[in-house]
Amino acid sequence: MGTTSSAPSAPARTLPAPVEQPFFTAISSYSVALAWPKWVGKNAISGYRVEVRLNDGPGVLGEWAPSGSTAALAITVDGLSANTGYDLRVAAFNAAGTGEYGDYLAVRTPAAPPPLLYVSGVGTSFAVLNWVPQPGARLSYRVRLTRYTDGAWTEEPPRDKGEAGDLNTLNLTGLVHGAKYKFRIASVDSSDPRIVGDLSPFSHEGGAPPPPPPPP
Repeated sequence: MGTTSSAPSAPARTLPAPVEQPFFTAISSYSVALAWPKWVGKNAISGYRVEVRLNDGPGVLGEWAPSGSTAALAITVDGLSANTGYDLRVAAFNAAGTGEYGDYLAVRTPAAPPPLLYVSGVGTSFAVLNWVPQPGARLSYRVRLTRYTDGAWTEEPPRDKGEAGDLNTLNLTGLVHGAKYKFRIASVDSSDPRIVGDLSPFSHEGGAPPPPPPPP
């Protein structure tokens, strides 16, 4: 009696091993640009999945929620809140499913820009800026200068200012006499100068400050 032979079955595909901890490449008041090392393993992978959860201090811990997938080694997580803590983690997936998530990255988005920025004084080579600071710990501020030269607006090096009182003031010296300037401001995390918030709209022009915004 003859024997029958069958073709060897394909090896079972296993789930990918955990991905290394991600890191941020840019962060704003409302988003985090995330990247991670390339996954290395025996089985090919189809891509990566990213999850995010709220982690804003004791007693404020949310559930993990999907935040997108990609075949690349980077993704931008949008829709976050300003001055808020989050955890982010990454897992690789293939035809067998999604592997375990690796270590998460804890981040805190910077505060939104101050709601009011105005020029309160102008001299031959200086301008005095005032703004109402955003509430929040560990904040300083970065002012962006844009000068009108040869028919175009060009950015100049930013100026930094530490936190000081209820109404902040920065005396910008070394300006070009007769030049036109516009100013914007962003909140900066004093513990990590890489964490800079979104820029405000351009400042009001010089003279008396505009009326304060209505109370919430």
